[in-house]
Amino acid sequence: MAHPPSIPAPAAPVPDRQDADQPRWPPWYGPVALVTGFAATLFVFAVIGVLASAFGAGIDSGDPTFTLVGTLLQDAVFIATAVFLAAQSARPRLRQFGFRAAPLRLTLKVAGIGFAAYWALSVLYVTLLNLHQEQEVTNDLAVDQSDLRLVLAALLVIVVAPVAEELFFRGFFYRALRTRYGVAFSALVDGVVFGAIHASGSSFSVLPALALLGVILCLVYERTGTLFATIGLHAFNNTVALAAQADHGTGVTVALGAAMVSACALAPPLLARRQARAESP
Repeated sequence: MAHPPSIPAPAAPVPDRQDADQPRWPPWYGPVALVTGFAATLFVFAVIGVLASAFGAGIDSGDPTFTLVGTLLQDAVFIATAVFLAAQSARPRLRQFGFRAAPLRLTLKVAGIGFAAYWALSVLYVTLLNLHQEQEVTNDLAVDQSDLRLVLAALLVIVVAPVAEELFFRGFFYRALRTRYGVAFSALVDGVVFGAIHASGSSFSVLPALALLGVILCLVYERTGTLFATIGLHAFNNTVALAAQADHGTGVTVALGAAMVSACALAPPLLARRQARAESP
């Protein structure tokens, strides 16, 4: 009796590197991380306030040093919250948050178009509404009081803030929304939340411009696939704003901004070469 030909077992599927880089975080991870981050920050500040009172020290929320330290602490809490929630699905990796390789030409082209579009639309918006409202970052951080404060403020605004905020808002918040919703809806929600947080304490009239920046950063991230593009764009925008507002130290601000943008431009192709060498036989 003839036996039927054996059917070879199907080959094991090859893991899709792109899928591994796009984690299936639930869309509610972003809002939960945002609320939890704010709550955790307020709790930490409350504890610090109690300890300070116990030792007879007072805390002035308007003090520039308090603003600087508080901003650093808030950024750290938001990143920790995002990483903690991401770890509930799988072991988080930097690539999943957007720290990935990308072609240099594409990265520069998309980031440049995004920056030009943002500033063109912002100027049009400000001109049509005859607005003069500015973010008071220079006053909040007292950058005009000393060179040291200027350097610290520049490091916060040009280096720390772009990395922390892009990791949270684009690498985590937007990425989580994209697991269920389309680009337009996800970018709009992310942009409005991003703008509302940055417009806190300012006139409502600045919200649309800041939300527009958040939306464009999402679109740049979507097109390039790397967070380095949005970090560089964010850093460049902050460099221009800080240099325009500060009364001195423009050279330091521009030099730091140029170094940050250059690092973000070079990182994706360097990662691509490293990845290619690792995969070569």
